[in-house]
Amino acid sequence: MPLKTLIVNFLFPITKRKPMTLRYKNIAGHVKNREQTMQRLIDAVGAIIKNKGYKGLGLNAIAKEADVSKILIHRYFGGVDQLIEAYVLKNDYWIARNAEVDTNTSGEIDRKNLKKLVSDLLRGHFEYFYSHEEMRSIILWEITERTNLL
Repeated sequence: MPLKTLIVNFLFPITKRKPMTLRYKNIAGHVKNREQTMQRLIDAVGAIIKNKGYKGLGLNAIAKEADVSKILIHRYFGGVDQLIEAYVLKNDYWIARNAEVDTNTSGEIDRKNLKKLVSDLLRGHFEYFYSHEEMRSIILWEITERTNLL
């Protein structure tokens, strides 16, 4: 038996020693969960756009806001652009209303119902953008700057 082990056993008998656990502790206190981490990253994009505008978006800023490693952005999304795209897809008004439109337009639809459907969709679109500053910023970004993202 090595001398170091003999000394440790002599000074700290087995009954007084606590067994060592070799589990990884997450310093930030977050549970390791891919879906939750992905959602935190998507939410971080929205928070940054709301607080700093689209110019505040960057790898370091998103990772810091979500309190995760920068590597996870690449691992889960492939990069910042794909993460922003995931945010847009999750929060897009028309994607969310697609199922509603499919349900309402399946089968025959008369002129009056079609007019009401279009009117409701456009009113909802206006109200959505009026209440979601982040999406307004993304539209402004799309209009004012050259980007392959949008």
